[in-house]
Amino acid sequence: MIRMANLAPVNLLANYSSMSVNELWEIHEKISKLLEAKILAEKKMLERRLNSLQPAKTDRKAHRPYPPVVPKFANPDDPSQVWSGRGKRPQWVTEKLASGLTLEDLSIGRGSFVAAMPEEDDS
Repeated sequence: MIRMANLAPVNLLANYSSMSVNELWEIHEKISKLLEAKILAEKKMLERRLNSLQPAKTDRKAHRPYPPVVPKFANPDDPSQVWSGRGKRPQWVTEKLASGLTLEDLSIGRGSFVAAMPEEDDS
């Protein structure tokens, strides 16, 4: 067994090159165990710091609920396929626009092929 604390840093490489594979592997295992312990300790310390930086969750105000997004466009071939006009265009919208229709042709309640979808009753 080699005591690394007694070795000078300059002679370290020379000593490693003269060691057998088994000696080097033994050093590798010791270093791996030391690194694992130090990394785990540092991780715990960082998690404690992170938890101390986060605000308490009990003091948060409730966010205002957003109103439901009403669909503005419907597929003339399948009225159950609707789109609000937000986000990525659905495939059916892209196909209808490519076939020559406009967004106005797909809009709900503006003389389009599709009548407005019935609204759900809240009572």
